[in-house]
Amino acid sequence: MEELRAIKIVHDRKNRVLYNILAEFFRFIGIFVLEDAVDSLPREQQSDDTQFVIYLMNERFCLSKSLEDKPYCLIIVGEDNFEKLNMKELRELTLQPEVLQTENAQKSMQGLFAYIFDKIYLYKLNVSQSVMQKLLDIYLEQNVVIAACDLQYYRMLSEIHVESKKKFLNAVEKLQALEDDDSSQKAGNSWGRGDRQGEFYYRYSVLYCKQRVNLACWFLKDEEYYLRGNGELCDKNGFRRQLNLEYGVAELVKECWSLIYAYPEKANLYVLLGLITEKADDAYQLTVNAYQTAVQMIGRQPYASHVYYWLGLRFERNNGTLSEAKQAYGEAYLLQPKYRNIYKVAVMYESEGNKGQFIQYLMACRKEISHRTDNEGKLDPLEIEYYCKSCLLLCLRFWNYWNDADKAIEYGEEVLKFIDQHIINDMFEEYQTLYGSNKADYQRESQNRIRVKRLHEVLTAAYRSIGDMEQSEMHRAKY
Repeated sequence: MEELRAIKIVHDRKNRVLYNILAEFFRFIGIFVLEDAVDSLPREQQSDDTQFVIYLMNERFCLSKSLEDKPYCLIIVGEDNFEKLNMKELRELTLQPEVLQTENAQKSMQGLFAYIFDKIYLYKLNVSQSVMQKLLDIYLEQNVVIAACDLQYYRMLSEIHVESKKKFLNAVEKLQALEDDDSSQKAGNSWGRGDRQGEFYYRYSVLYCKQRVNLACWFLKDEEYYLRGNGELCDKNGFRRQLNLEYGVAELVKECWSLIYAYPEKANLYVLLGLITEKADDAYQLTVNAYQTAVQMIGRQPYASHVYYWLGLRFERNNGTLSEAKQAYGEAYLLQPKYRNIYKVAVMYESEGNKGQFIQYLMACRKEISHRTDNEGKLDPLEIEYYCKSCLLLCLRFWNYWNDADKAIEYGEEVLKFIDQHIINDMFEEYQTLYGSNKADYQRESQNRIRVKRLHEVLTAAYRSIGDMEQSEMHRAKY
């Protein structure tokens, strides 16, 4: 019987919250997830070796292509009484503890996963039903999805990671309690021991949560320190912060190698090893080797794209390996031409002095994200940030490289309007949809991450160059 190694989730963007809830659970237990949004830019169909597909749609006609010839389940969120699931409750979910912790929400999410699990079992993929259910209970009760999304959308210093750390720490405590539970031991260690696949889910989830705790520690905001361009946390004198990690990196590396020896066929473990060591100064080669082993094991599958991206980050932050970084980012882009990969390819071209290709890829990044707002699509905080970064760079570089006032003004005013609409006023309810009544905290975090001082400086000069002193003075006053 084939073990479930990788799944695909095909969704429309109206169901972003449900997508996150599903995707983060499977990542939590060590299964690769490939995202396929039906409202992305049309591109050549790419084959993949995912073994199970979840179609998460608002309406049946949203399926622009026929169902794939592989095991799947279809969930129509827009239809009430669909397969006896509480679709009204599922449609109203947000990444907000007060919403996710209600009895109705917990019951609805359990019902959704039970429906998916039944379909997986129907196709006789090798999974451990009892262990998956125990881990799901902890995943839902501890709001792991909120912490996972916060670390994904706000991958820099932020106060919100106080809660990210707390949620993953609580998850570790609850997971470890499973092994120590007397009732479980009397029942033959039903949490997974003796069941190879179940034990992998369990051990992976514990180590995954520990790595996320450490990642939250890295991103915790400290008022006395700031993040330099090279990713180091330094005070005003240039002294680096002593980072207080919850778990020693060497300790987690040892745990991960133990898992690799027990499950040498699991490429996800090498990815996890790379994530555990990616920020350790003395583990550069270990991180690179781990990611390279992972992509060799996975092959040219689209879900290997994010591994190439992380490999590129590790190369980029290591002086003298920009050519390797460009190659890794290029592979990420070829496997999945998504906005983040496009942006990194653009940055690599600029580092080489290739201004034409740099601008071309920045514009492609902007186009990729702007397309997602069609058909009432909503952007998430990371997409919003990358759109702003792309337009900001277009404004600055058209002015710096070519003194093109018209282009600088075009993209500069575009990003200011975008910030006002999408972040400050949430005109398209993107933050409302994701975070409900907690949206103000996330709007503030997003606004703080987009630095507009330099933008106003450029607009001041650009407007002055075309003789519009009123606009020039207005922007000068803002910086």
